[in-house]
Amino acid sequence: MNRDEAVKVVHELLDACQDIEGCSLQIAPPNTPSSGYQIIIRGTLSEKTKQLVQEASSKRQLMMQTGNIWRTKRSINKEPDTLIIYKPKK
Repeated sequence: MNRDEAVKVVHELLDACQDIEGCSLQIAPPNTPSSGYQIIIRGTLSEKTKQLVQEASSKRQLMMQTGNIWRTKRSINKEPDTLIIYKPKK
């Protein structure tokens, strides 16, 4: 996706998702696995917010990768969620 499209998606997400405002939002330049800019969201997200991000991504035919990283297998402290939104290469 181009930079303007990435900025529009970020604005849409900020309007739709209340708890995303406390998260780290980054528009990253193009790299190998994607076609164009990526949006990287890091923070603690509710399931509703994750669903809204997924809906916004699929509406624009973008892919979303998600994950939680645990410090150790026994750790009760979860690292923040990371969501990456990108346009896949064709």
